[in-house]
Amino acid sequence: MAQKKSIWDDDAPKRYGTYDVKERHSPKWRAAFEATFENSSAVKSIIGTSAYTTLDITPMASDDEVKQARNRLAKIHHPDKGGDQDQFDSIQTAYKTIKDQRSRSRIRAARAVRVEAASDDVTTPTVDPTLVIPQLLTEIGEDELVNYLDCDDFCAQEKKNGRHLTLQIKDDQFFVRNKKGQLSTCAPEFENDLRSLNYNDILIDGEQVGDTFWAWDILEYNGNLRHHSYQTRHDLLKIYCLARKLTHIKILPLYTGKKDKVELYLNLKKDKKEGIVFKRLTAAFSAGKGQDQFKFKFYAECSVIVVEGRKNKNSIGMELFNSSGEREFVGYCSCSTHPPIGSIAEIKYLYVAHVGGRLYQPSFKELRDDVDPEECTTSQLKYKPEDE
Repeated sequence: MAQKKSIWDDDAPKRYGTYDVKERHSPKWRAAFEATFENSSAVKSIIGTSAYTTLDITPMASDDEVKQARNRLAKIHHPDKGGDQDQFDSIQTAYKTIKDQRSRSRIRAARAVRVEAASDDVTTPTVDPTLVIPQLLTEIGEDELVNYLDCDDFCAQEKKNGRHLTLQIKDDQFFVRNKKGQLSTCAPEFENDLRSLNYNDILIDGEQVGDTFWAWDILEYNGNLRHHSYQTRHDLLKIYCLARKLTHIKILPLYTGKKDKVELYLNLKKDKKEGIVFKRLTAAFSAGKGQDQFKFKFYAECSVIVVEGRKNKNSIGMELFNSSGEREFVGYCSCSTHPPIGSIAEIKYLYVAHVGGRLYQPSFKELRDDVDPEECTTSQLKYKPEDE
């Protein structure tokens, strides 16, 4: 069977109307949007079932999650176990399609970075700017907390609320990458701090919170450290980065043992922090999401008055009475049930950044028939604390 042409091929049918041909051939643009765009719900309705739909996952799934989905479905539909051969073949084809597509995207992204760097001024880093994918956290529910608080195999850390970055010095060049592994930017003070250590080959992982970089892992120091356990890497991070007193780079502490972990959890919850992280102490580094590092976020809840949502979107608007008795808009929330305007909805959210701000990461929970509009006040809200 002939392979279906991608929409990006020059002689492929132009299903999506007109677009700028020059922009379409930009390798950076293509690498960034190809996978997500071709597998978005809107495009799937036009060209049919995508590889991601076949495996019952989203385009945001990690490589490990893609493989796990393939293995799970392959077992169910294997012909030797009475499954359908065509369905089994489609699962294998979907897995190969995603794997090949991601491999091509990573190659294109690396090329795009080189092209972009070469076209900038001479101070732009151009030495080996390939993708460096950090280890990402898998979210767990509250009912799973006890498994990690009790287990000595896992340490605990505070879940910071910032921008996940890796910082690297390689051959006297400074590189910053985001959690997707792409070249990014950071506060200039971080480079100054890292260079003050006088290391020519170091790569650390962490999070930017304001003008502080909270480092929690070291991946390279005069060679690759990824094969070491997380406990060893964290110990090395403290050794190498505390050699001098740094102003803006700090080491995120880790806590071991049930007593200390429970105490950390209770303190973080009491202080209205973002959440708690659990990491397997004996695990080597693994890029992307996996089963060695987890996060639990402390969500709050509030009752809101439903108002009109975004136009042509499955969403509601949310309002509360402020201290002056005036109705105050606190953001939009995705909701497919379309509750009537004026009804009361229970919303889960992470926090509100400041007085007068919007609910951060709101999630519709349920309609309430036991709450009056007068009870929907801003006094319910959990505000983001000042970071130390």
